[in-house]
Amino acid sequence: MSELSKEKLADIWVEHSNKMWRTVYATPIVAVPVIAGWFALLSEGEATLAFLTAFLGMLLMFVQWAIITRMAQFDGALLGALEVDLPDFGAPVLGLNGRLLAQSVPLLLLTIFFLLSIVSLTFPIVEAGGDA
Repeated sequence: MSELSKEKLADIWVEHSNKMWRTVYATPIVAVPVIAGWFALLSEGEATLAFLTAFLGMLLMFVQWAIITRMAQFDGALLGALEVDLPDFGAPVLGLNGRLLAQSVPLLLLTIFFLLSIVSLTFPIVEAGGDA
């Protein structure tokens, strides 16, 4: 098996990096309906179902994090093979490279869903009746 040319490897890296970022950008799009469902259920007094919705959101974000983490590993391996041919851009701001930022998006949303699940069991919304 012959080695891949640097140009072919660079094309593969660019294509894969674009796929990884499209996955990252889709993560909040997955989260918004879960948050809306959680809020609607909690507003209707369905605290248990709201909790289960937030829990489902946590599971979804864990899977999304695992997918993005694997994509980031592959992206890092491809970048490592090309690094000697790339110009030196300097260290990333605060040491936050793109792969770390990509992985942080689903973890941030997972934390939000965790907090929503606590809120749904701790502070169920009860609508006050209008009887006066």
